[in-house]
Amino acid sequence: MQFNDTINKNGLIQALERKTGTQSSVSSAYPLLDKTRDINTALDNYNIIANDAAGRWQSSDDTNFIDYPIIYSDLISGVQDYSFKKDETGNQILDIYKVRIQDQNGEWHTLKQRDFQTQKEEVDFVTEGTPTSYDLTSNGIFLTDIPNYSLVEGIEVFVSRTNSYFVSTDTTKEPGIPNVFHEYLVLRPAYFFCLENGLPQANSYKVALYGEDGKSGIEQAIRNFHARRNKAEKTRLIPNVQNMK
Repeated sequence: MQFNDTINKNGLIQALERKTGTQSSVSSAYPLLDKTRDINTALDNYNIIANDAAGRWQSSDDTNFIDYPIIYSDLISGVQDYSFKKDETGNQILDIYKVRIQDQNGEWHTLKQRDFQTQKEEVDFVTEGTPTSYDLTSNGIFLTDIPNYSLVEGIEVFVSRTNSYFVSTDTTKEPGIPNVFHEYLVLRPAYFFCLENGLPQANSYKVALYGEDGKSGIEQAIRNFHARRNKAEKTRLIPNVQNMK
């Protein structure tokens, strides 16, 4: 579904107009700029749900991007900490999933993630050589070993990042998420608009989003889709044991 289809009336904006009873171009109640902002907020929320459900496999990168969610940084001799706030095109980095280092022979090595704050054994931070592990702190990594060589783009980082957002002047651009969930980008803004304005359809939109029990609806469908998307990774069921006494 494209963003704004003023001819055939099949865009996200037109769907949001119908659900809220507003018009983007003339209504002061819900102008186009506000609709655009709320659709982008729904994109952010979709990303949170999808990445949380996907676990170790990053499955929700926006398909509008022409590159993969992999960024590179120069490895610098004597430098242990590296920060990753944005990718090469300025998109904010949300999480880091995997880190690889290139050694002096050109071979890539996947680093083991360690939590220096909670592990019991002491960590020797003065060892020099090819790094073998790292600590993840916010949007940065801290290498256990001090690299004793420099290498251009010697660090490879697999990340999740913010979506490709809409601007109010967009027309044919489509959301970079699966087509079956484009409705979510309309339904979520419509629910909150109607809720804030006391409109009666808010309750039906709430049920569509979360289900009658608060655990189904389209948000649960998004979770299920991304949790099952990586068919190569086996799903492990963990029993929920409750004390009934």
